[in-house]
Amino acid sequence: MRIFALIILAPALVGCGTLQTRTGTSIVKVLPHFLDAFGNHSDGPTLLHRDVYQDKLRKNPDLAHAVRYDVNWSGAGGITLILELRSADIRQFVERTEIKKIDKNHDGKLSDKDEPNEEELKSIHEKYRKEIKTFFRGLPADGHLDLGTMTLVVVKNPESHWVTILIDHEIYEIFGQPESWRVALWRGEEPDPVAEQKSFLW
Repeated sequence: MRIFALIILAPALVGCGTLQTRTGTSIVKVLPHFLDAFGNHSDGPTLLHRDVYQDKLRKNPDLAHAVRYDVNWSGAGGITLILELRSADIRQFVERTEIKKIDKNHDGKLSDKDEPNEEELKSIHEKYRKEIKTFFRGLPADGHLDLGTMTLVVVKNPESHWVTILIDHEIYEIFGQPESWRVALWRGEEPDPVAEQKSFLW
């Protein structure tokens, strides 16, 4: 009986020790959580409740109203964390609304600060006007849409080792269900990230 108990407990002890022995700068985990109309990512207290509910939201996009990325990283400070998201809906949105016509700096990027004025919007079909303004007004803080790669980019300077990035209902309605994501940690002007995690389809 004692041997059986040790076998069961051993994996748990190893898992608990992972963070304590981790060295350098790394991404411990990225937890993408779909949220329902009430902002809940689970319908019960256990991890099993969470996993089953997440699967339900993923398979029924009409039930998902937002998505939240909880990122746990380890290492020293001076790090910039960048989340990149792609979806089929955003590619269609860019093409449908002709957003590329209002890329002021011709750098493939359009942020909430670059929102076009009324004069520039006259060249775009009237039925898309509200949709475009809503999208860029609703961008997360430090977020922009990279038109070259059709990617939503959110930049954070972490103040702790847990970073939460919310794509709220307003932006999620237009962006749609993310089909792929990447989280990377950058330091200074280094040409490559010091750590990254990405989804299977990235």
